[in-house]
Amino acid sequence: MNISVFIGRRLSFSESSTAADKSSRRSGASAGVPIAIGGIAIAVVIMMISLSVVLGFKEEIRRKIVGFTSEMTVFPQSRTLASAPCMKLSEQLISTITTTLPEAVCDGVIEIPGIIKTDSAFVGVMVKAYADTARGFGFISSHLVEGAMPSPPAESEDPSLPARPEIVLSAANATKLRLAVGDNVDMHFVTNGAMRTRRVTVSGIYDTHLGEYDSRFVYSTPDMARSVAKMPGDCVTALEINGIAAERLPDAIASLSASLLNLSSQTTGSDYYGLDNVLHSGQAYFSWLDLLDTNVVVILVLMALVSGFTLISSMFILILERVRTIGILKSLGATNSQIRGVFIYMAERLVVRGLIIGNLIGLGFILLQHFLHIIPLDAEAYFLSYVPVDLAWGPFIILNAGVIVISAAVLVLPSHMIATLAPSESMRYE
Repeated sequence: MNISVFIGRRLSFSESSTAADKSSRRSGASAGVPIAIGGIAIAVVIMMISLSVVLGFKEEIRRKIVGFTSEMTVFPQSRTLASAPCMKLSEQLISTITTTLPEAVCDGVIEIPGIIKTDSAFVGVMVKAYADTARGFGFISSHLVEGAMPSPPAESEDPSLPARPEIVLSAANATKLRLAVGDNVDMHFVTNGAMRTRRVTVSGIYDTHLGEYDSRFVYSTPDMARSVAKMPGDCVTALEINGIAAERLPDAIASLSASLLNLSSQTTGSDYYGLDNVLHSGQAYFSWLDLLDTNVVVILVLMALVSGFTLISSMFILILERVRTIGILKSLGATNSQIRGVFIYMAERLVVRGLIIGNLIGLGFILLQHFLHIIPLDAEAYFLSYVPVDLAWGPFIILNAGVIVISAAVLVLPSHMIATLAPSESMRYE
């Protein structure tokens, strides 16, 4: 066993091997121990919470943007706002996507621009319907605040009255239009050069707090969207692709773009596909989220500096408390580097204690916030009604390992003070 580790394990923070050290401790010199532990613990708590909140915030915002627009969207290149081109999900297209991205989950969507008009107001919206409503409506259904998701219209009891389709709109639009669940309203569409009007029923209201997207999207059934656009039952306007890990998304976009370009070169112009992605459609939000990384870096650096100064002070206190012990070790033949190793090991014991306390407090707070949402947010400003947290075990482990390594490096410089102590003088030190 290393001699420095052996001695460092046996030196106590509360008791010393010499009477002079005991007298020194009674005078209050050992106050540096709880200060060091407390400083490390507070720094770890702040760093863990900062990491958790930023990662949680970025994940929640990303999840909402993807829920509205998907990670990638394949669409016919001839798509325009005034028409709803029929895009058939050919086996060749699906095979190209699944071969390029085996983990991809594909959902056909029908998007039709329209206007909701009441006697007092109107809003322009994009009606969105999923070919597979059970899976496609998962995101919006999790944010319903009232009512239910739309269902296919049932047969009307009066044959002279057509069954009314249902829609789900956002709380912001419902407030602006003064609509509630169960109300009927007219929707107007311009598709393929023709004006069409549908009387629809509000079946539900959702609220994601993402104002730009909430005010844009209205959800309905594929039957309603296809009837407005006069589309066959096997057609969609776009194909949404999800299931790609966030870190792989840029490479996946490049790979699929190349595969679709190769597919288009082998087919006619009517089969030419375009590709959009969430990094492009949500660029403003992601740029804003990237700015949060700077804040985290600043917090980590400040906490590292505070912890470093605390450890250096504690190291000086440990050395001054055990000057006679240093003299005895030198008189027994111990080298300066061995004695420095003893005190660095002792200081690292303080770091580990601080890490344990800091992790317990930090994880406790993160778990409370994760399950109970005890700290709220202004949803209008932050797009979320509570402070989000992420149980990021990987970054937490790296953070703890980094604290141990950096603290050991920081302690090397003050430990050189030991080399300045002569055995003859240290033995007479009081």
